[in-house]
Amino acid sequence: MVDVGGQRSEQRKWIHCFDNVNGVLFVTEVSGYNQTINDGEKTMNRMKYSIQLFKSIVNNRCFGKKTAMILFMNKIDVFKQRLPLFPLTACFKTYKGENEYEPCAKYISDRFRHVISHEITKDRPIYTHFTNATDTENIDRVFESCIDVVFKISMEKVGFM
Repeated sequence: MVDVGGQRSEQRKWIHCFDNVNGVLFVTEVSGYNQTINDGEKTMNRMKYSIQLFKSIVNNRCFGKKTAMILFMNKIDVFKQRLPLFPLTACFKTYKGENEYEPCAKYISDRFRHVISHEITKDRPIYTHFTNATDTENIDRVFESCIDVVFKISMEKVGFM
């Protein structure tokens, strides 16, 4: 497991360093939908920045067709607390659903899935997990699921499945 960091200047350095990868864990702070980030070049919405970064990774041809993208939408507890105070439309003007956890979480998940564009990556498996890192039972279940996914892909690559 490698934490490559999210700084834009660092991204160009690491994206080509991976070969024969079975799975990519992408962790984003779902509760950051109403916050901004300044990466040294410009200020933008945190969630939109995460979606852009995910897009650059999921559509990158350096990962194989079968490389699983495992998306962790972290801090769901904070997300649930913020929704009544800051409607999802603060980030997504086109969102027309109810300002409740389930429809908002689905909408954000769909926004991440929507960025898959290249022919080589359209069939790439994407697994989305809504997590709360302080909830150890939740993290245990999600981690076990990730191990199963990566193991299955590894077995397929060597011809056992």
